[in-house]
Amino acid sequence: DSLSQSVSSSTRRQLQRELSVELTRLVEALDKMKSRQARLPFNGSDSLRTSATDEWLSRMRDSAGIDVDPVALADLGRAEVLRLKLPLGQVLGLDPAEPMLSGLLAEGFAAIRDRELSSPGADEPQRSPRTLWDNLEPRLEELVADGPPVLVRSRVARAFERPHGRWSPFIRGNLTPVNDPLARAAVFLTSRERDPTTPYWLREAEALRYGIPGRAVLDAYRRAARDDISPYLLQAERETFEEGWSLYAVSAAADAGLLLELDEGFGRLVQELIAFVSLVTDVGLNATGWTVQQAVDYILESTPLPRSAARELVARIVADPGRVALPAIGLLRLRTLRRSAETLTGENFSAPEFHAALLKGGPIPMDEIDARIEAWLDRRGSKSGQ
Repeated sequence: DSLSQSVSSSTRRQLQRELSVELTRLVEALDKMKSRQARLPFNGSDSLRTSATDEWLSRMRDSAGIDVDPVALADLGRAEVLRLKLPLGQVLGLDPAEPMLSGLLAEGFAAIRDRELSSPGADEPQRSPRTLWDNLEPRLEELVADGPPVLVRSRVARAFERPHGRWSPFIRGNLTPVNDPLARAAVFLTSRERDPTTPYWLREAEALRYGIPGRAVLDAYRRAARDDISPYLLQAERETFEEGWSLYAVSAAADAGLLLELDEGFGRLVQELIAFVSLVTDVGLNATGWTVQQAVDYILESTPLPRSAARELVARIVADPGRVALPAIGLLRLRTLRRSAETLTGENFSAPEFHAALLKGGPIPMDEIDARIEAWLDRRGSKSGQ
């Protein structure tokens, strides 16, 4: 019996090894198919529509939380794209006073895309998301005052999971409070070391955006609010708030000196640039008569994204109008809210307290965040008046 069990165990291990090898081959084959598909031209060149649809307009306005003209939003997006060109040019060693800065920057992006130029930080060793989060988490109170503990772990993205190593932060049905010893850590997917779909210069910025200080911190507040919010509302996705915070938090952490960026902030700045370029492109395709080719050309001119990623972004806009605009809309709203709070509080403004007030209770619709911050300002005023 012991001999048969040994043979059986040996055979089982051999089968497991063979299955593992076959699974690896399958994943590699799927990656190659995906890469080939991404290189195919997008099927379409005519403009999607010459005027905005009511459904798309409603989505954009609901996302912003105010009755805003989407074309005006696109103008704000273009202004942000221009603003980001200056620091990006400096990172690439361009003269900020150069009158042809935009053209030179586009050439630099094209050179990075074609691997004729290494992006800043390319020679530095790639750091794991866990390393990035472990360095930042002990100083998180400098960004958010008295926040709930953050439980997060990373997992390598495999086939059939979210592309580009994106987040998977909130496990539906897991309503265990964040400070409960039985609480499960939120899982954040990370891109593979040689992931062909995620540019190497974007991986660390993505890890920060979808982990700490981004989505993971917001998820902690969501679970910490369990006693105050119904399970239905707790599980609801507030995409504009969540995406806006994920971008805003990385920028705020950098401004506070909490990030050790080996690429001089290139990945973080381009990540934000992509969000605003996506907003402008979404409006162009859905309201102002852009053709698909115009959209692809604009993305390639304005960002260092690979050509396959530019076509994929346009395809996502066609398939789900308004979705890719949400991160930029959320970021614009949060920054506007912060500027208002700074104006009202003057020298007494505290960014960590503002962030805690913004996040407490978890993500909410954007039309409710003004009331949340107004309540915080009223509480501060009451305390200072005592």
